[in-house]
Amino acid sequence: QTAQGLQQCGAADAAVKGLALAANKPCAGVSTLESIAYNYIDENAVICAAMDARCNQVYSALFSVENGVITRLCADYAVPITELAEEIKKIRV
Repeated sequence: QTAQGLQQCGAADAAVKGLALAANKPCAGVSTLESIAYNYIDENAVICAAMDARCNQVYSALFSVENGVITRLCADYAVPITELAEEIKKIRV
């Protein structure tokens, strides 16, 4: 992720954690990209979840889905869209 993206995520995480602590409620972080991958739980495929990061970049992560089990293939990261396209071309299912 970009430094600005990390700062924004950190501030939002801290705010939610503070609210949960004050209310004595449990709180857990969830990757938006991983949440996108779960939409394909019934597929046997490699999933490339991506979101616009602006400036011709995307936030992306790769997941393998097999028999209803999702396995993360890489961490969430920001990458130029052209580089992601090249990475996707290399994937063999």
